[in-house]
Amino acid sequence: MKNIFSPKRLLLSMASVLLVFAASNVSHSGNIIVKPGGFDHFAVQLPEKIRAGEGIIVKLQAYDMHDNLITNFAETGKEFKVSGSGSAQVRPSILKAASFTGGSAGITITGNKAEAVVLSIFEAGGTVPVVTREVKILPNKLDHFFIQSPPSVAAGNKFDIKVIARDAYNNPVADTDIETKNIKLALAGTAGLKIVSADIWYLEMG
Repeated sequence: MKNIFSPKRLLLSMASVLLVFAASNVSHSGNIIVKPGGFDHFAVQLPEKIRAGEGIIVKLQAYDMHDNLITNFAETGKEFKVSGSGSAQVRPSILKAASFTGGSAGITITGNKAEAVVLSIFEAGGTVPVVTREVKILPNKLDHFFIQSPPSVAAGNKFDIKVIARDAYNNPVADTDIETKNIKLALAGTAGLKIVSADIWYLEMG
């Protein structure tokens, strides 16, 4: 059998090889979007200082177990019960997922009494809180003094008067909030006056 050299056939073979080679160098690319997982916990942000009579906003952020912010948390349809100990008012009492914008929502706490308030958030129907935080409400600024004394005393006997610094909501004000103030004590009548302890504001009269 004769070997017949065909330039045309050679050109076709080379073209096929080139096509295969070109096809093998074609690259494919695409974007893969990794979304947050299911809800796992709330991150809670509180102001550094909370004063009586001044409302504060507690910021909640919904995260999955890998600490990814769930920006579409409003779409989950979840519902939570919010409660607070003590006399403070906590709003809202029911927090719906629809209240979250970009994964964040706010809870308002208002209290006139200086006390520690425990904020608890439960998932609807749950008995174990998803998160708890202690919020300390401090006295507000000095508003007035309260004088504590016996209703009556026999002449010639000494007796004590206690002067208590208070805010507008009758919470005792800390000494550090009044130590730089100049306070004048005035007394009507002929009784003598002696400061026994400036730290606890006791006066001795006689």
